[in-house]
Amino acid sequence: MGIDPLRSVAKEMKFMTGNIRQLLGSGHPMLDTVSKYYTQSEGKYIRPMLVLLMSQATAMTPKQSRLWARGAEDVDRPIAPATVLADSNPSSPLTAENVDNGEMLDSSVLPSQRRLAEITELIHTASLLHDDVIDDSVSRRGNDSANIAFGNKMAVLAGDFLLGRASVALARLRDPEVTELLATVIANLIEGEFMQLKNTVLDEKNPAWTDDTITYYLQKTYLKSASLISKSCRAAALLGDHSTEVVEAAYQYGKNLGLAFQLVDDMLDYTVSGVELGKPAGADLELGLATAPLLFAWKDNRELGVLVGRKFSEPGDVQKARSMVVASDGIEQTRALAQDYVDRAARAISPFPDSDAKAGLIDMIDASTRLRRAILLDDVILVQRIVRNSPKLLQNPDFEDKSNTSLHLAAARGFTEIAQYLIAAGHEAHEISLNVDGNTPLMFAAEKGHVEVGRLLVHEFPRCVPFQNKRGWDALAIASQHPASTGLIPALLGNPLFPSDPESKDHDGNTALHHASASGSLKALRILLTVGANPLAKNNYDWTPLAYSQTVAAEVYFKNLVAEFERRKVEGARQGEERDRQRAAGVRLVEDDGTGSRLPKVSIEEDEVVGDALKRHWSPTERRQPTTPGSASRQERGLGLYHTRTRSGSGGG
Repeated sequence: MGIDPLRSVAKEMKFMTGNIRQLLGSGHPMLDTVSKYYTQSEGKYIRPMLVLLMSQATAMTPKQSRLWARGAEDVDRPIAPATVLADSNPSSPLTAENVDNGEMLDSSVLPSQRRLAEITELIHTASLLHDDVIDDSVSRRGNDSANIAFGNKMAVLAGDFLLGRASVALARLRDPEVTELLATVIANLIEGEFMQLKNTVLDEKNPAWTDDTITYYLQKTYLKSASLISKSCRAAALLGDHSTEVVEAAYQYGKNLGLAFQLVDDMLDYTVSGVELGKPAGADLELGLATAPLLFAWKDNRELGVLVGRKFSEPGDVQKARSMVVASDGIEQTRALAQDYVDRAARAISPFPDSDAKAGLIDMIDASTRLRRAILLDDVILVQRIVRNSPKLLQNPDFEDKSNTSLHLAAARGFTEIAQYLIAAGHEAHEISLNVDGNTPLMFAAEKGHVEVGRLLVHEFPRCVPFQNKRGWDALAIASQHPASTGLIPALLGNPLFPSDPESKDHDGNTALHHASASGSLKALRILLTVGANPLAKNNYDWTPLAYSQTVAAEVYFKNLVAEFERRKVEGARQGEERDRQRAAGVRLVEDDGTGSRLPKVSIEEDEVVGDALKRHWSPTERRQPTTPGSASRQERGLGLYHTRTRSGSGGG
């Protein structure tokens, strides 16, 4: 599996929210609440993550002496006297220490770079507060936007407050070049917002498409979206005192990545729902904004120019424009342009030494890895977004991890909602997923004890139930090995189309009953015996299931269980004969429920008996080591058990 971009900076990111909230504290209760509002919901922290990854990725690159090199200084130390800064607001955190996390952080990240990561998030959050007022937004990150929750005035003031706090933190880095870069970012955000007030350079009422149409859009996009990423990546390299070439490479990576991010975001406005976006879908058109997919569609459909000129203001304009874009190749052209920027970003940092951080930077622009990470994080909304944007990645086999697919990952971790989405999107539409070991997603669910996902897969893909992997194990054999998966066994045996066969053997000749005995799953033993599993079946090494009992008490229980079922079989045969005799005599009989089900009906009392047996008799340290005089010692194989056993024609147990 690819490197998780978070892995190398996980410890740093762990304390990001606390440090940011520390920087934002105010003595005014309402301002304190509003300024921290967007930090309450879990953000992606993409920008600070990039700063930290870039700091680590450049740590081993060539250094270059700089006039303002102060990376190791205390970034919390004020420049002006503390009494002047605090003045009449002594509770201001401008003089407070950073959050004490009690852990040693990565020495390859300087304190100044760590603070830079927090500053970038402050600036980004401030821009969100301001944007939501300008755009009359109603939601952000799944909650009411700040302008809805507190009103426009408080939202604007809170955004200003964040920029003020960011400016103070920036000044304390004591690096004029970095200060100049980040101050320029704030100006760029405003310039980009002004450019967005117009869809074209001249903002004509009936504009015509030209090559400048795309150029204007990309310039606006850089200022409004990519400037912060590109300049913060550059600043991270500067704070590390790296060479001019490394600094420029960091900048080019951030610039191209930032443009790619925005292009993808523009596509999502046409391809996913508002729930998946975390904000209303189609919002750009509602605001009168023409983004990349529409601008590309406009080139071949001049009718869109009229709608662009009046900013989609008349009834039906938004729906009409959206339909025209979806019917065109505008989305595909946008995707191609985004990929071009992704490739440029990757090329920019290719000279950097190999490291986890560099792999993380590459993975940030690799949709395949992002999809796997989204599944591992159980982020169904992000999974939906990535698959909608890159439908060819649906199965996404990981060739570095036995070709496990997206559904393998979801099943192995018990993420039912993600599994449902992948199935609905057509994950297994053509063929059941098999990894290089022949394991299906159902087998993974059985192995990990995820009964709910397992039942879903049995219901959706019944024909995969009898599949066997390279060891000859089917899902029943695997579920029998893991007591947590006992609840899946009835679904496997009761599958009406392709029921599991309790007599099926693996390559070592073991049946499900062998596996259940070896794992010590008393419930599995009871279920399998109920449906007629043969307790005397021998594997390739001439061992019956009974020989694999883990303890003497378990063996006794198994023997008693077999005896009980044999007694019931004899009793059932006797009752059957009696019913036949009564029918022959003309006696009317009350039949059974007629379901024909061969599945066991385990009562609460039986559950209690099983549980009591476990409590009284079963100890994982009570291993049995049977020996018989004159018997030959041999090592068992076939169940993953490698303890020494003996066998004899008589005696022993």
